Amino acid sequence: MHTVHFILNDREITTSEHPATTVLDFVRRTARLTGTKEGCREGDCGACTVLVGELQTNAGKPHVRYGSANSCLLPLGEMHGKHIVTVEGITLATRNAQNPTQPALNLVQQAMADEGGTQCGFCTPGFIVSMTGYTLTAENLSSEGMTEAIDGNVCRCTGYASIKRAIDRTITELQESELQESELQESELQEASAANGQRLPTLVKKGMIPAYFLDIPDRLQRLVEQETLSNGSIHALDGHEFTISGGTDLFVQKHESLVKSRVRLLGAGVKSIPIPYEEDGYCILDARTPVSAVLESQLINRHIPQMPSFLRLFASTPIRNRATLGGNINNASPIGDMTAILLALDAELTLRNSFEEQRVVMLKHYFKGYKTLDRKPDETVRSIRFLLPNAQTEFKTLFNYEKVSRRTYLDIASVNTALQLRLEGDTIFSAHASAGGVAPIPLYLAQTSSFLAGKTISEETFREAASIAVSETSPISDARGTAEYKRLLLRQLFFAHALDLFPERLKPQELLEME
Repeated sequence: MHTVHFILNDREITTSEHPATTVLDFVRRTARLTGTKEGCREGDCGACTVLVGELQTNAGKPHVRYGSANSCLLPLGEMHGKHIVTVEGITLATRNAQNPTQPALNLVQQAMADEGGTQCGFCTPGFIVSMTGYTLTAENLSSEGMTEAIDGNVCRCTGYASIKRAIDRTITELQESELQESELQESELQEASAANGQRLPTLVKKGMIPAYFLDIPDRLQRLVEQETLSNGSIHALDGHEFTISGGTDLFVQKHESLVKSRVRLLGAGVKSIPIPYEEDGYCILDARTPVSAVLESQLINRHIPQMPSFLRLFASTPIRNRATLGGNINNASPIGDMTAILLALDAELTLRNSFEEQRVVMLKHYFKGYKTLDRKPDETVRSIRFLLPNAQTEFKTLFNYEKVSRRTYLDIASVNTALQLRLEGDTIFSAHASAGGVAPIPLYLAQTSSFLAGKTISEETFREAASIAVSETSPISDARGTAEYKRLLLRQLFFAHALDLFPERLKPQELLEME
């Protein structure tokens, strides 16, 4: 039996429930905190959004990094040593002056009520948690940033105009209004601020979060010191039936099976979010790295400045906070966004078995058939590596990603594709192209990549490359479109690659002209 210790709002929790129990089920059924709503159970609606705080250190002092997550996809076994915040946990401890029996609303809650942003009310807790979480994490507060933070929350009542007014009002109050009265004295706030290195004291003073948040870093630190956190194997049980990384797809597909099975949680005991780092001109990524860490990576964004815009097409903020690179790869979806990007970056995988033996496999050789991988039962993907664009100074490297889906955001692709080119003057020295949604596997376009190597930049080159790319595919007709439609999409997206990468050199009318 494995015990998990964490803080839920202001309460310390010890539980031995099944590690694959979702946080949603725990907070509603065990903790009886029913403000967190059960909606789609697929990570789409955001009604179940919670904040997850992870202990980190800054200059030797503990602080907590918060991120939003869909509690319906969040395994309880990974919450060891963390702080979970539900909508009840952000309501102020002070009493409402008009109704002393009720807690006071925080700034976001009050703004939503005053601006009529509550609608039917079912999705409202998720919006409020996401908006409050944004104030805990953003470097610079803005209405645009808070609006982006609710990209995983869906209001079926079409009330976004009033919600947007609530966002503007909240940001204005945080930026310009006088500081609200607080139960804490100024000296205490300054002392807590120095200890935490965060804006927590300011948010407490302005009535955004309750005062207990100030104590969470030290409380988690004591919890860590008292309990031996897992090294990642706390739930790596012998004979486990499921290995869970981010779990954002696995919990949708097999939730009932997970809670009846022996599971291995790769994220259990991870003390900090793995971030990309550079080694000998290569970018090294832990397989447990969430997509959000790639989006925020200064290293990757320095070499591929468009990466944040590419990755904002990947699900929503709460999903990106949980979905991992290893999970995206091993899920082997033919339309995986990160897989398409990593294929075009010519990434390689390092796998490790139960004897700690390692081997390297090129990602383009990893997919053998539909959901069939070049991975033995006791092997786990440990890391991903790719050469950083422009790390080789003799070449100029260009990278682009394109995706078509029924909605621009919060949707899976009908077809996606990525292209990386290394140039010597006007000549393509090497190329790596990928396509998703057009084959049973995430497809590395080997023939297209080979064709482009050695060619000069021209409309004719890309017309021929698009034709070869289409010939390498074997799409099927399904809910995302007919096979013919997907072939057409891939062709047009290849033209989009060309026009995005060489806008001043290629002419759309000549590129699109049929031979």
